Amino acid sequence: MKLKLDDIFIKIFPIDSISFFPNEISNKELEILQIHDVNNFIKDCYYSSKNHKTCGNHRKHDWERGWSGDGVYYSDDERNNIPFYFKKNTHVRFDHKVYKDVGEFAELDLLQSLQFFLFKTFLPSFDSKVIIEYGFGTGSNINFLKRFFSEYSFYGAEWVDSAIEQIIKKNILPKEKVFLTNYFDENTFQSPPEPYIMFTNASLEQCGANYQKFMDYQISNELCLGGIHIEPVRELLDINEPLNKQSYDYMHRRGYLDGYLEYLKTKSINLLLTKDYGIGSKYLSGYQSVVWKK
Repeated sequence: MKLKLDDIFIKIFPIDSISFFPNEISNKELEILQIHDVNNFIKDCYYSSKNHKTCGNHRKHDWERGWSGDGVYYSDDERNNIPFYFKKNTHVRFDHKVYKDVGEFAELDLLQSLQFFLFKTFLPSFDSKVIIEYGFGTGSNINFLKRFFSEYSFYGAEWVDSAIEQIIKKNILPKEKVFLTNYFDENTFQSPPEPYIMFTNASLEQCGANYQKFMDYQISNELCLGGIHIEPVRELLDINEPLNKQSYDYMHRRGYLDGYLEYLKTKSINLLLTKDYGIGSKYLSGYQSVVWKK
């Protein structure tokens, strides 16, 4: 079946927010096929992901190689320069169901819709027009968001040289707005020289349980006004649902963020949003959303 994103948004986002999506996003069509045998799907996810690598500092070489080009999907259309795992993904999750992605890139379309929704909803809460994405990868998120939030100034930070070289080479960001920042090395922590909002999307996950020093740096930095995160936050999953339980177990095996929400609750910040919108890929619903402000 084919569904417009507009029809899917009604199942995911607050009804009063549907109207602020531009036609360029809401009119996109997903070609998908619902998987009804969820139990067998969950079993397949478990067995086909048993050898997936755990996250952590030991994978730096993998990301160095990947963002140099091996892990990038190139094309002549709007899909150009996206992480290759979007191309490899075969399924998409939303509304507590899982679907075979017949038309490709359904996960990316839903993720970008979530990014737009969060930015449109929460950026006005901050007294700043500066955004930095930590862990920008190919720079595809910044490229997408710049189209719709052109009044904002974007910075980027990454922990591998190849990503930094490529984002400058591709004219996504100028050299002076790109920083080398390694989540695992506090001596590398950097930020814009003006008040800013930090943003992470499936990158802070690589810290596992070692995010405290980096986040302590952000929370104590007077120029950081708050943050928007789209990350696998286990605490936000309702594990009474089989697909969510499978997602939770997968996050645990991969070593993704551990205790992140509880950590944030110990800080003197306002949690504006902590929510699972149910969007995901084959192996997990891993795009939980957290927005905080000092």
